[in-house]
Amino acid sequence: MTNKYESYESHASVLKDITIFSDKLDVSPQGHLMIDGCDVRDLVDEYGTPLYVYVEKTFRENIRHFRKVWEANWPEPVNVMFAIKSNTHIALRAIAHEEGCGGDAYSENELERTFAGGADPKTIVVNGPWKEEGCYRGAIERGVCVNLDAEEEIDVVSAIAKDMGKKAEVGIRVKPVVPWLEEKHFESDQFPAMLENYTDESNNWKWGIGVEGCKRMVKRIANDPNLEMTLYHCHLGRVSRDPELFAEWNRGVANVIAEVYKDTGFAPKFVDIGGGWPRDRDPEKNVPGDLKNPYILNDYAKAVC
Repeated sequence: MTNKYESYESHASVLKDITIFSDKLDVSPQGHLMIDGCDVRDLVDEYGTPLYVYVEKTFRENIRHFRKVWEANWPEPVNVMFAIKSNTHIALRAIAHEEGCGGDAYSENELERTFAGGADPKTIVVNGPWKEEGCYRGAIERGVCVNLDAEEEIDVVSAIAKDMGKKAEVGIRVKPVVPWLEEKHFESDQFPAMLENYTDESNNWKWGIGVEGCKRMVKRIANDPNLEMTLYHCHLGRVSRDPELFAEWNRGVANVIAEVYKDTGFAPKFVDIGGGWPRDRDPEKNVPGDLKNPYILNDYAKAVC
């Protein structure tokens, strides 16, 4: 496949074409890459290679921009959640905390690093289908919500909470049925080998609970003195640039919440809508030379909200 950037006159012209609002990147008159005003060659001379460079201004601006866009589209308070699995550096977690970010942890280690960098437990959740006992205990001890990925987890979390003499906050990971995906024969730009029927494919690699399972779980949790249900969680992930996909997926989540409410009377305090939002510069599309996303973050926020 031909990379369109091979035809550019210089590296500077490539950089100009792919940078977004928060990038602090430039090229010096000598042709050196500059990161937030620092010459890369100077950084290499001082620190050696391999070298990873993070720009604090860029990180902070991206967080603020993300929050601003979602707050403009949603009438209630918004919690931006930094998934520490994306970068477990404690300094970055500390910056995220300073910016008011909540967070998502997937293991006992990720939970430890989240709180090492600073965290408000009411804005943190623990996710994942392979949680170990230490992860449950760390979350319950700190008052962090544990998202349940299977009905069997109810007994596990309840027993641990009882043993600790505490009440555990829990959520349920929802997996909606989305007819639009079947009708459109949706094709993913992230996974070109995906089956023609996206719903069939997602059933193979996405986990979560459907309407009937959620009804059973909500009723069981309501009758368990060791548990308190607070939220629903869903996660589609990065599968496409199409805002309509995210709209339909979250419409499906809303339908699950509504159906469960009709049967149980339970309304969540929070809805954790997960990640996977395509960025302005979108290398995840996996197409060389096609880094600019024709959609902006507001398109996704507006569609989903």
